[in-house]
Amino acid sequence: MEENYIFKLILQVIFALILLVFSAAISLYEGSGIIDDFSWEWKYSAPFTNLFLGEVEKSSDILFLDYFIYAAKFHPFYPLIMILSLFY
Repeated sequence: MEENYIFKLILQVIFALILLVFSAAISLYEGSGIIDDFSWEWKYSAPFTNLFLGEVEKSSDILFLDYFIYAAKFHPFYPLIMILSLFY
């Protein structure tokens, strides 16, 4: 009986990890829109770049963590799924 419980638990963890990776990839893709956005948005949607590297002058300066911030701000579905699967 306990083997069945452990098997179900392992399947749930594997499913949550797959969902985490999938939603993180989609979030990064959606967040990459910050590169194409106007430079006035970089000040508000790139806090990690502004914190660690200073003011953003060109799109190649933006850190990948800011992609998640941009995605959460403008396309929040997949970042929310990513956070929920991480907490699960």
